[in-house]
Amino acid sequence: MKRQLDNLGRLVIPAEMRKELNIKPGDELKMTVEGNGIFIAKSGCIFCGRPHAAIYHEGIQLCEFCLDAINEKLPTVTESR
Repeated sequence: MKRQLDNLGRLVIPAEMRKELNIKPGDELKMTVEGNGIFIAKSGCIFCGRPHAAIYHEGIQLCEFCLDAINEKLPTVTESR
């Protein structure tokens, strides 16, 4: 899909994309440059949507509550020799 910038450098995100990603007016979006493009993502935890994610890794954001929940469900890893 192609969109044109207006004279102030603004870009409209199509309604169908906003609906699919549950982006509402006032939501914070994160923008990063990747290669020769711009990557735009909804800011916040990828699971619950909390706005302040505790960790960021390769564009993935996770809050401390979801991180704790995941850690509780993961089996403990032990080394066998």
